[in-house]
Amino acid sequence: MLRSSSDTTRLVVPICRTKVVGVVVVVVVVVVVVVIVVVVVVVVVVVVEVVVVVVVVVVVVVVVVVGWWWW
Repeated sequence: MLRSSSDTTRLVVPICRTKVVGVVVVVVVVVVVVVIVVVVVVVVVVVVEVVVVVVVVVVVVVVVVVGWWWW
């Protein structure tokens, strides 16, 4: 029994759709992972900067207070 072109089209279109959906899902997952990584890196950098600033301020205050008290 020979297949008509409409039978072939009925088979090809769902396959193409599933491939497109698969590609879209992969792209969305990659974008979400990249966004999460960027957010985590930015948060870590900001936290490290804040910690460094706090440590520097505390050291300066301690040095000033000890220096003032020592004199």
